[in-house]
Amino acid sequence: MALVSSFVLENVFPEQALSRADTLRKTIELCREEFTKQLVQRKNMDSNEAREVAKKLIGATWDVGHINLLRKSGYSK
Repeated sequence: MALVSSFVLENVFPEQALSRADTLRKTIELCREEFTKQLVQRKNMDSNEAREVAKKLIGATWDVGHINLLRKSGYSK
């Protein structure tokens, strides 16, 4: 199994999946958990080390410029 160099999600439009901070954060957390499990199982990596690798490789970009798109769609917070 080859490891990906990185995986980053970005919020885009309010009507699309992962456009809100809470859903984006939850998705990142779930992806990190699953990736950690895979590293431990497939690469025999220590769970703490695997968790750190997952944190480093899986993240999110919260583009504050897209907040304007959220506001135009009626989101106020």
